[in-house]
Amino acid sequence: MDVYQWMEDVRDIVNYREVGFEEPECLEVWNKFKEALDTHTLSNLLNLIINDSQYIYCFQEEYAVVAIPIKRMQLTIADLGNNGCLPLITLNRKEYANSIIKGAERNINIFNF
Repeated sequence: MDVYQWMEDVRDIVNYREVGFEEPECLEVWNKFKEALDTHTLSNLLNLIINDSQYIYCFQEEYAVVAIPIKRMQLTIADLGNNGCLPLITLNRKEYANSIIKGAERNINIFNF
């Protein structure tokens, strides 16, 4: 299955197929990340995904919901760099992007600066 189709299917489950709001439990696709939050290991898990050069986590259902967007972001940033567009992004915007993902708090950085 195409990964983007899979992500759309997950979104559809969350938005359209669930009869009601599920609280406090979360959908199964989030179990690994809920566990990481509960054990204070989310930064470690995110770093495993970020440093996964083989894209293994993208193809494991329990990680894919987060791994796919992270890897797509890394590929996009690499493409921007390879095509000379990365220097056009101001430091201010790079810092803003890192603040959105709470990079300093999670000890992760999407831009190498």
